[in-house]
Amino acid sequence: MIQQAMTTPSLALPKLGYRSVSWLFLLIAAVALMLSDLAVSALNPWAEMRRLAAGLIRPDLFSIEMMSVVWTVAFAVLGVAIGASTGFLLALVFARLRAVRILCAFLRSVHELFWALLLIQIAGLSATTGILAVAIPYSGIFAKVFAEMIEEADLAVERVLPARTSIIARFAYARIPELAPQFWTYTLYRWGSSVYRPSAFISILSSSRATTGRRPRCY
Repeated sequence: MIQQAMTTPSLALPKLGYRSVSWLFLLIAAVALMLSDLAVSALNPWAEMRRLAAGLIRPDLFSIEMMSVVWTVAFAVLGVAIGASTGFLLALVFARLRAVRILCAFLRSVHELFWALLLIQIAGLSATTGILAVAIPYSGIFAKVFAEMIEEADLAVERVLPARTSIIARFAYARIPELAPQFWTYTLYRWGSSVYRPSAFISILSSSRATTGRRPRCY
């Protein structure tokens, strides 16, 4: 009796079903919508849309400044080069260290534009922002893909090597000749996607007057 009197009743948390959770998220979204800033900065948004549609139908290629194109391609080349190099080093220890896997998952889970917005606060509107915004998430992507390629590589060549061969020599003679074409193909694929997808937008964020002739605008 004394033991039953001393025990305090535990508070049972209510179990929320699928419908209750859905309504809760809708309520949170409605509150966030009321508190959000939905003001349009353009003077005439419909005129902007008509100008955008006219540019898609009849593009004026001669109005494009060559330095902006050069900087966009440079962001892609340098960003992918740094990302591929860092990803290759992380891929060597990807399967052994859990901390590396968590780090790579975090790096590739954040979009390039969000990395650019974060880096603008540190490096400002500069080329460093554009290059790192591409290199940071791509390093996590390259590490994941390169690690899978290394794990799936054929180990038949390593069996021919002498028993006293070091780990570096085994990787250089047995793995790199087989994996180099795959690494190169995937790197070219990532470079192609980085030219038209993130670098085109990041160049708007990180270009200065010297490259575009006007102040950068963030849409």
